[in-house]
Amino acid sequence: MWHLLSSEETLRKLRTKAEKGLSHAEAVERLAHEGKNVLPEGKETHWWNFLLRQFKSPLVYILLIGALLSSILGELVDVGVIILAVFANVAVGFWQEYRSSNILEKLRAIIQVRTVVIRDGAAHEIDAEDLAPGDIILLKSGNKVPADARILSCRHLEINEALLTGESSPVHKISESLQDPDIPLGDRRNMAYMGTIIVSGEGTAVVVETGAQSEIGKIALLTQKTEDDPTPLQQRIGRLGKLIALFVAASAVIIVVVGIIRHHPFHEMIITAIAVAVAAIPEGLPAAISIILAVSAQRIAKRKGVVRHLVAAETLGSASVICSDKTGTMTLGEMHVKNLISYGNDPRARVNLALSNEAIVAFENGVFHVSGETTDVAKMQAFLDSGRNHAELLRDLPRLSLLPFDPLIRYIASLHRNKNKYALFLSGAPETILELSADMLEGGKKKKITKEKRKELEATYLDLAKNGYRMLALAEKTYTQQTIGENTDLEEKSTRERLVQKLSFVGFVAIRDPIREDVPQALLTARHAGIRSIMLTGDHKLTAQAIGREIGLNGTASTILEGNELDAMSDEEFAEKIAYIEIFARVNPTHKMRIVDALQARGDVVAMTGDGVNDAPALKSADIGIAVNSGTDVAKEASDLILLSDSYSVIVTAIRHGRIAFDNIRKVTVFLLTGSFTELLLIMVPLLLEMPLPVTAVMILWTNLVEDTLPNVALSFEPGESDIMERPPIKKGVSILDTESKFIIFVVGLLTDFVLIGLYIYLQTKTTLPFDHIQTFIFAGLGLDTFFYIYSIKSLRRPIYSYSILSNVYLNIATVIGVGLMIGAIYIPILNKLLGTVPLKPWYWIIIIFLGILKITGVEIAKWFFFWRKDSKVTEVHL
Repeated sequence: MWHLLSSEETLRKLRTKAEKGLSHAEAVERLAHEGKNVLPEGKETHWWNFLLRQFKSPLVYILLIGALLSSILGELVDVGVIILAVFANVAVGFWQEYRSSNILEKLRAIIQVRTVVIRDGAAHEIDAEDLAPGDIILLKSGNKVPADARILSCRHLEINEALLTGESSPVHKISESLQDPDIPLGDRRNMAYMGTIIVSGEGTAVVVETGAQSEIGKIALLTQKTEDDPTPLQQRIGRLGKLIALFVAASAVIIVVVGIIRHHPFHEMIITAIAVAVAAIPEGLPAAISIILAVSAQRIAKRKGVVRHLVAAETLGSASVICSDKTGTMTLGEMHVKNLISYGNDPRARVNLALSNEAIVAFENGVFHVSGETTDVAKMQAFLDSGRNHAELLRDLPRLSLLPFDPLIRYIASLHRNKNKYALFLSGAPETILELSADMLEGGKKKKITKEKRKELEATYLDLAKNGYRMLALAEKTYTQQTIGENTDLEEKSTRERLVQKLSFVGFVAIRDPIREDVPQALLTARHAGIRSIMLTGDHKLTAQAIGREIGLNGTASTILEGNELDAMSDEEFAEKIAYIEIFARVNPTHKMRIVDALQARGDVVAMTGDGVNDAPALKSADIGIAVNSGTDVAKEASDLILLSDSYSVIVTAIRHGRIAFDNIRKVTVFLLTGSFTELLLIMVPLLLEMPLPVTAVMILWTNLVEDTLPNVALSFEPGESDIMERPPIKKGVSILDTESKFIIFVVGLLTDFVLIGLYIYLQTKTTLPFDHIQTFIFAGLGLDTFFYIYSIKSLRRPIYSYSILSNVYLNIATVIGVGLMIGAIYIPILNKLLGTVPLKPWYWIIIIFLGILKITGVEIAKWFFFWRKDSKVTEVHL
């Protein structure tokens, strides 16, 4: 706890001296013991690791087994089709993931700097990696801090620590020791941390921690230790793969057992079982899932979100909790003056805003550009918005002395010449400014501040502060040549004590980071979707509470938890508390990790936003890591989704498309497995009955080509249903095939398929029709009923008459092409010869259409049983 020690105690503990630093020999010895000042290296991931990772899907395993079995049967065309499906699936996933770079490499790039160190009493410039604990370093404006260090001396030293804390305002540094052992990282003002940027001033510091022991090093270790758990989709595909494998294996075993009982040759039964197994494998499913995820990623991209890992496109749909940073995501990340209470002194108040200010104003292409500390920028912008010119103001009132804002005295002061007089302008903490003020200006006239008036003024700024505003007070004083004195350097304490007293209070300034306009509605949408929103911020509790209430969170004291309160809780206590916490204030990276872990332990699927290096471990640990576009490269590399527009509403929109992706995966799975189940029955039942096969292998291949390509892909583009964001989140344990889906595949499929098989048995045993006519009829029934019931599968929750069946243009085109290919297979002579089909007479088509309508009826009855009777009424949204 270096911030608790005085400078002398720190130097003594590190066995070093401020004037001379370490000797070269001592530095070498400490480097040998402590190691280089570099971040820990993670395991390198090669391109072949990304490639092999794509083969871990159970569905891919099943396809490869299917290819092997097909090769045993000599069905080389089937082998080619299956291998092509595998290649398409692997290629999409590999390309998406290979573009990611190593997180820890980005971390190391942050601290590749050189630094000036005092050794043997002299200054030397060295690589930051050669620093050792006890080294004395010089801190200069514009440089990066090379290691964690305790500040020994400083002059107007300000450091931007957004890298670690997420807060953009620079921290004014001091050299005095602090008293609170539990003070958050962002409030340790006598410390400088590796990788942060020195905005202004200078100072000296002693290195206390290097490499993995630094704060950024600890984050690197957390990131390195965080393992990627399987996503909900990967878990669902795993369960689906096992179900398909079990079903295929069971079918094959039944055939072999029945064959042995009937004394068929064992070798022949094995070959038959392999044929059935190959027919049952939905080879188009893995590629279809990849296409659905790619479509979802594309839709999210149109809404200003970039999906980095393809499976995350669906995982978003399972999100039950969104943990979002306040700054930049829920707010604009920019300070603005929202209220200027000037008591009739508006012009004077705006002049004060411009002069008690360190911001830099540049005029380019007819526009003023303001840069500097966020509060100063807001003050200056309020002055410029009044139509005044800053350069002209300084010509009229040239600056003589400036005292930068100092947290110890809590104000900024600027002294200016005003013709033959002098004017002092101050802005700072209201309680400080009021204490220094003897009177106030009302309409340009001075009035003494009575006790009653002081209480009234205090109540004014306190009320605004409780509503989340950062409050400043303004004051001024005029001096003559006689009263100004000789020394006008405001940085000297004696000058300040002489001049900064008996001021005239001018007014209050209420500043805040505005709420993004779309956030309250987005939170409401998320709430209706059963998604819990949690705000994370480095702000103090009261500020966080006010912002939370404004955006629509509860904001009561019982729903807010500060980082130090979290530290004091056991895991068991926190597990109970987190169930109703909506706001976490004063949080650090370790807190974020603990929040994610606690939520996941409850079964939640957690989406976590972040922008700084400090967020990388939590982003990687969360089910869905979301980085904002303005964030660091490290945060982006650790994320699954990058927001091109740093708004919370983009997250909610992405979740909506994730839910649509899951819906479409379920629809495609039902569609393909229904077809596979039909083919399985058409082969297995006649084999068990010792009848000729109703369709040939080449016929099955043709129907698979027609059914499993264009219609399958077209179904991937289905629009979302209007109630998609009114349903509860998709739980981790929910299977792709729920009870309703299995009912449609196995019960409805079984009943309708037995009608087709019954027709085959009847035509084969009770009529004298040529066998090639019967085969062609069954082939047509098998292939064409697909283009009937696929329109019923467009929604698994609503009756077919309640939505526009023609809303999916891609599906309509696929249907026209598919029906054309099936009819061509029956009436085009060259295809008759290739497939073994013959032209059918018109009466066959009446029965074929009846079979299609029968299949639709079965699916609609299943939907009625599970949904309509529950009065589930939704309408379609056209995207």
